[in-house]
Amino acid sequence: MDDDDACNSRLHFNLSHQTLMASSNILKLCLLLSAISLSRTWALNSSSSSSSSSSSMKYSQHSSSIKSLCKTTPYPDVCFDSLKLSTNISDETSPNIDTYLLYTLQTAISESKQLSNLLLDAGNSNNIIQKQKGTILDCKELQQITMSCLQRTVSLDQQDAPINQRQLADAIAYLSAALTNKNTCLEGLDSASGPLKPALLSSIN
Repeated sequence: MDDDDACNSRLHFNLSHQTLMASSNILKLCLLLSAISLSRTWALNSSSSSSSSSSSMKYSQHSSSIKSLCKTTPYPDVCFDSLKLSTNISDETSPNIDTYLLYTLQTAISESKQLSNLLLDAGNSNNIIQKQKGTILDCKELQQITMSCLQRTVSLDQQDAPINQRQLADAIAYLSAALTNKNTCLEGLDSASGPLKPALLSSIN
């Protein structure tokens, strides 16, 4: 079974077995995705008004658009704290919900790559003591599936046509799979020890 098939095989399971942690970029993605269907009208309205405005968006305008979007999410403060970091998005564009989604996805993928490298180092060193045999190997395999899930979500967001309801449900399911992978890895590392454990836990969280 390849990573894409493994990602797909978790979809229905993960919809009923999500554990959301506020420190996770993947959680922020789930919150953002859950708001897309409610925010499409907002996005269309904001895009039509912003097209006639100056191409240079001030920080206050940028923050205001983020707050308007985040009001439709279950945890608006978490959403805002994450998306306000997207102020490095070019001022020549008018950020909308898809821009924010892609930015957060790219951030999650970047951090996932760092975790993959850390897990590789852990598997080749004595700095992590595994009381449960195969813990690091399991985490590495789960991390590969997570990367596949994130990449598939990016591919949905980068298409020319707007995301439809079915694709939105798929994207949420992919991210739910990533969340479950994360929690499964954390459970395995709970019994591990060694100087590398704190760095691993920090990176996963």
